[in-house]
Amino acid sequence: MTLEQPDQADDIRPAPRRCELCGVRNFALGGRDSDGMFHPAYEVDAGPDVRVKVSPGRKGWCGKHGPQLFLKLFRVICQTVEVRDRRTGELESRYLCQRCETVVKAAGKADDDARAA
Repeated sequence: MTLEQPDQADDIRPAPRRCELCGVRNFALGGRDSDGMFHPAYEVDAGPDVRVKVSPGRKGWCGKHGPQLFLKLFRVICQTVEVRDRRTGELESRYLCQRCETVVKAAGKADDDARAA
């Protein structure tokens, strides 16, 4: 017995593990600075047998390999979003984090408002 693949199987692509625009990994824990740059969180040793726990909703140290910042932590959730291509006007699927989704949709809304005016 053979299984037949639907014709649309060629159009299906596996979801990437990172945001297509900013490159942040899905389910990464960290914070964003005032410029919107993501910095991953890391645990800090506060002495022998003491570890500062990092979890979403708390403040914690971010940016182990760059500037060290004390930021509010959150977990990045990426999802597939339908966005309209600005040049062709066609809908396309993109894999974006919450921040990039908001930025892309705001830009699309601004374009729609400019066309309507």
